[in-house]
Amino acid sequence: MTPNDTSPEKAAFRRLMATYLQVFFERVFTEVDSRGKLVDSEFIGVLVDHLEQVLNGSSRRLIVNLPPRHLKSLLISVAFVAFALGQDPRRRIAVISHSQSLARDLAAKTKRVMESEWYREVFPRTRLERESVTDLETSEGGGRYAASFDTGVTGRGFDIIIVDDPISANNVMSEVERTKNVDIFNGSIASRLDYPERGTIIVVAQRLHEDDLSGSLLRKGGWTHLSLPLVAEFEEVYKYG
Repeated sequence: MTPNDTSPEKAAFRRLMATYLQVFFERVFTEVDSRGKLVDSEFIGVLVDHLEQVLNGSSRRLIVNLPPRHLKSLLISVAFVAFALGQDPRRRIAVISHSQSLARDLAAKTKRVMESEWYREVFPRTRLERESVTDLETSEGGGRYAASFDTGVTGRGFDIIIVDDPISANNVMSEVERTKNVDIFNGSIASRLDYPERGTIIVVAQRLHEDDLSGSLLRKGGWTHLSLPLVAEFEEVYKYG
């Protein structure tokens, strides 16, 4: 798809990408991963449904637990962020991971998407003003900030906070590290919403310990929990769309 492509079919496809996260995600996948083809699995539709509830304001606190290699970071920390900024370039979004290298990698993929020709055609209002990989800013004052649990987000406020992979597999078995991880979230991350009653927090991670961040938050209550284990522990039916 090129900027000069004005055929009715391409125009319709652009409208679909601007409206439906799942269609947009399929295009994002081809942008950032040319090695393979996206398999249309039903769990992606379930994930997208929960993320659309975030965008329409019916879900404010969401925990997503999936096994590794199930596209959760690409969908949530890359595609969802670019889609949310495309629909409203004033949104301020933070994506916080356990390491700065992971945070930077996810940010670089988002930047690549938002700088692409097709993205600018789909979302003509959204333009990057400041293009630092870890601190993308749109011309309307929104943007995407990448940080780690070590660097923190002091002095900033956000509309959406995404915590993606909050603790490494090497540290999760340490009670000291788990406690530190939870304390950082409670003390310096969860408080960074500009409007706590309207702001959104998404925690996305594989489950590594019953006392990891997901477990701690679930015990407190108040969170929507989407848990999709690699092997189902019991039969469940998911309705979406």
